[in-house]
Amino acid sequence: MIAPALRLSSPVVLIPGQSEENSRQLDTRRYQYASPKEAGPLAIGDRSPDTYFGQLAKQCHGGPRMYGAITDEDEMRANLRMNCIPESLLDGQIPSYDDFLEERRYLMAQKIRIWFEAL
Repeated sequence: MIAPALRLSSPVVLIPGQSEENSRQLDTRRYQYASPKEAGPLAIGDRSPDTYFGQLAKQCHGGPRMYGAITDEDEMRANLRMNCIPESLLDGQIPSYDDFLEERRYLMAQKIRIWFEAL
């Protein structure tokens, strides 16, 4: 099975004269978690992370299968951990894009540290 992946859109590009706040209007749509074969950007569309992570949580509790093949919550959480995606997203805690990136960087650093210490 191909592991789902986090898809990050292109970085914010500041246009001269435009504020950073205006450039980040779509922060909540800048990250997408999807199975590459079954639930790519077409399946997610313009849904915000709170919508599709809510649907993903329902999928893991017997709801309709909308994103990928994982329907077990423990398996989904393991998959999120494997991909350094904060599990809190599955609990409905959707941070700002910057906070999400900060938390993901921390999870990635922890994974690298554990791997490095095992060498």
